[in-house]
Amino acid sequence: MSEELQQKLRDQLWEVANRLRGNMSASDFMYFTLGFIFYKYLSEKIETYANSALEDDEVTFKELWEMTDSDAPELQEEVKNQCLENIGYFIEPKFLFSSVIEAIKRKENILPMLERSLKRIGRAGRHYNERKNRMSQEEAFIETRLADRAAL
Repeated sequence: MSEELQQKLRDQLWEVANRLRGNMSASDFMYFTLGFIFYKYLSEKIETYANSALEDDEVTFKELWEMTDSDAPELQEEVKNQCLENIGYFIEPKFLFSSVIEAIKRKENILPMLERSLKRIGRAGRHYNERKNRMSQEEAFIETRLADRAAL
């Protein structure tokens, strides 16, 4: 790509970004945009991980959460725990970035959905950290008790 063409592309991208941000400051827009990029990354990562974990069950992550049979809650809980244990967070399929995009295509108001999604991601991370800290404390207690017994 020629230097002139690259400069033209940069100028067009800059113009689009300026139109998108409207009256928002450039730094606020940057944080807003980076937040969405991170949200998209987290969503794609968990969806890929969960779909991979569910291959043997021949069901996708989204399909599992739509299931109504009696086995679904147990499998949902298992997938949720695997996600928390292996990637450190959990997002229900209805709060994934891809679900937001599907809602946009259906011309739905996505603002309430986005707000709930982002709040749930924050809560999920806090719960995981609390759980991990609690487990570390319990492990330390057990190790201390074992060491005390070994000393006797």
